[in-house]
Amino acid sequence: MDFLNILSRQVGFAQKEVLLSPHTTFGIGGRCRLFVQPCSCDEICKTVDFCRDNGVLYTIMGNGSNLLFGDDGFDGVVIKLGNRFADLVVNENKVIAQAGATTKRLYNLAKKHGLGGMEFLATLPASVGGATVLNAGCFGKCTADLVEKVWATDGKSTKVFDKSDCRFGYRDSVFKTNGFVVTMVQFCLHRADPCVTEKIYLDTICKKRQSQPLDKKSAGCFFKKHDGISAGYFIDKLGLKGVCVGDAQISQKHAGFVVNNGNATCSQVLQLVDLIQTKCKNTFGFVLEPEVVLCGSTHDFRRLSYTYSL
Repeated sequence: MDFLNILSRQVGFAQKEVLLSPHTTFGIGGRCRLFVQPCSCDEICKTVDFCRDNGVLYTIMGNGSNLLFGDDGFDGVVIKLGNRFADLVVNENKVIAQAGATTKRLYNLAKKHGLGGMEFLATLPASVGGATVLNAGCFGKCTADLVEKVWATDGKSTKVFDKSDCRFGYRDSVFKTNGFVVTMVQFCLHRADPCVTEKIYLDTICKKRQSQPLDKKSAGCFFKKHDGISAGYFIDKLGLKGVCVGDAQISQKHAGFVVNNGNATCSQVLQLVDLIQTKCKNTFGFVLEPEVVLCGSTHDFRRLSYTYSL
């Protein structure tokens, strides 16, 4: 029985054998067997439920800004929560956002309504769902600072998680391991002059442009901080800035970034990651843990002890 043919007829937008690289900020990745873009909570539940009941491999993605797909793609269903599932509602100082909305769009709406607090998050090329799951952030601020409650589904039912239930940590939340897909998030913001809000946003963007390779394709900082210290500090100390494997390069501007100079492959990126991990372990005695989600069935992924797929 062709389960993917059955599933493709049950959701509004589904495509077979879609190339994944254009759907990520890294610009890397092979094809998936089925690419689904739900437009409702019902379609998300239906897709997740179908995959689980029939043993079909699946993964959830948002804006693809913290994701590295394997060169051989993903042998299953990729469920993209994007602009087909991106409604926003403002109620006083609360904003409820569907998971596919971008953080920049959320910021623009909040600013229009005289609300502030989203400025740092708007500088990240993230979706609301992805930012919540990974507790994304920068410059000492994180998504959890703003979250009030989260709606999520396991395919069978939808549950509302209060902030305390989300178990937010550094680049972490309960949604990385509990099997629930984030569908909506309620943010609590504060009243702010739109001119002040815009200045904070522009200042933050300027600061990032000065220190990060925003002109290159990447998935942001590849590794988490270690003991509160940027991974880029350790990588720089190892003398690895600028090292290349093919078109993959450890950024000369910020050693914590691995960038795609044109036609980098997942294999090339992972060779750099392996080099960093090995040298860091041998020199400093610890292994840097990735922020980037590695997703696929590539043999290279399996040889790295810290990899996983959603």
